[in-house]
Amino acid sequence: MTRIAIIGGGPGAGVHAEAARATPGIELVGVGGRPEGTATALAGAMGVPDLSLDRLLAEADGVVVAVPPRAVPDVMGHIQVAFPALVESPVGIDPAPRPRTATAVNFLHASVVKQALRAIHDLGDVHHLVLRSRATRPTWGHHGTADFAGGALLDPAAGSLPVLLAAAGSPVVDVAATVRRDGAIETAASLTLGLSDGRRIRAELEWIDGPGETVLEAAGASGVVSLQLWPRPTIERNGEPLTPPDEPPLVALGFTEQMRRFAAVAAGRAEPWPPRSVGDGIMALAEAAARSSRDNGSTMPCAGRAAADPATIFAKTD
Repeated sequence: MTRIAIIGGGPGAGVHAEAARATPGIELVGVGGRPEGTATALAGAMGVPDLSLDRLLAEADGVVVAVPPRAVPDVMGHIQVAFPALVESPVGIDPAPRPRTATAVNFLHASVVKQALRAIHDLGDVHHLVLRSRATRPTWGHHGTADFAGGALLDPAAGSLPVLLAAAGSPVVDVAATVRRDGAIETAASLTLGLSDGRRIRAELEWIDGPGETVLEAAGASGVVSLQLWPRPTIERNGEPLTPPDEPPLVALGFTEQMRRFAAVAAGRAEPWPPRSVGDGIMALAEAAARSSRDNGSTMPCAGRAAADPATIFAKTD
């Protein structure tokens, strides 16, 4: 049995706690840590103790870091570099090497998403690739405020852009962006990403007041693939729906498979996937997009991104 703890007490931490509790071979040993006592409601719902950060690290074989981005550096500063960690918001992680740190991108673990990425790869010469994500504006905790550290360029971008780049199969070398803001917060962003193979792909990200939807569209030499990521992964190929398996939401959205993989990392049976570099790369892309928007949408380079890009990640799922 692999012992997992969740650092955090908000809705994101709750989803990871539910996934841990639903995954065979995992014991959820506690939640909290930021600071002790702030995860009382989640601890009660999960039937586990609300513990300090030091206690969580002592009790667990691995931890999920599900705190606001601005709190990530402080949390990671308390975790030994070799200790297994799954980081939901990889913002400002210290430069120390962390060989057992993975980035939380649940969609990349979903079976339907893996199927869609293979279908996009099989299209051949993909000349059209667009991600459109309209997410419900977050209203809990620091989300939706400047204290969270960012708007639509972090959420939904951090969860959906890795899927777009995995479908692209070629590293990003530059980005041009226009951004709409509400004060200091990006409420919408339109990104054009230049790839190392010369293609250009797009991402449209927006916060809305109603229910959200995230769709990836791809067209290539042999047809069209449409992947709906949210609210539930589904696929269409050349206009024909491919019926996904009837799975519970935590399974369909990849949360339980992500937790299973992380438990294997914590037990020493697997390497982190996606690696920390994917999260760092997404943040570099978001920072380049922010610079572009401040310079009237001019194209900004994303230097050194190839090693941090999930460009061929669809084939690396085991």
